[in-house]
Amino acid sequence: MNNTQRRKVNEEIYNHEFLSEKFEGDFLKGLLYRIRNYAGKPMRKLVESKGSNYLQVHIAPGITMSAHRILYNLYHGEYPKDQIDHWNTCKLDNSISNLVPTSQTENMRNLPVSAKNITGFSGIHLSPNGKSFKVQIGIGRGKRIYLGTFSTLEEACEVRWTAAKLHGYRNG
Repeated sequence: MNNTQRRKVNEEIYNHEFLSEKFEGDFLKGLLYRIRNYAGKPMRKLVESKGSNYLQVHIAPGITMSAHRILYNLYHGEYPKDQIDHWNTCKLDNSISNLVPTSQTENMRNLPVSAKNITGFSGIHLSPNGKSFKVQIGIGRGKRIYLGTFSTLEEACEVRWTAAKLHGYRNG
């Protein structure tokens, strides 16, 4: 069973009714509180992150779920059909206004620029000769379109931004 299948099974078992008995959320601040322990005893404890990645929460012995999926479910009464995107790309900002249901393709379009990218712009890379900029854009399912090579970063950015808007990217 792959991760997506496992998540779907867990979401059927650990549904809105189950989650609302164990957790409550501060939806404006994106905070999740555990209100009952595994044995069902009342408590109120803030679920906190221990790193810079998605906050994972133990919802039952041996079962974890992302806090943003729990908060989304508590607020909307159901899980999204596919994925949840953090609109501002901050994985720890679980405020309900930052959680947007999305497809895998749309979610991949909102990735931050890679630390390896020295231009600072997604889809724009310095050519091996170091004098021009190659531009490309992903259009889903691993497909990329080569948009050309440009002598200035400004030209490259303009072409990439135009293509991004044409292909449904929100952040260029």
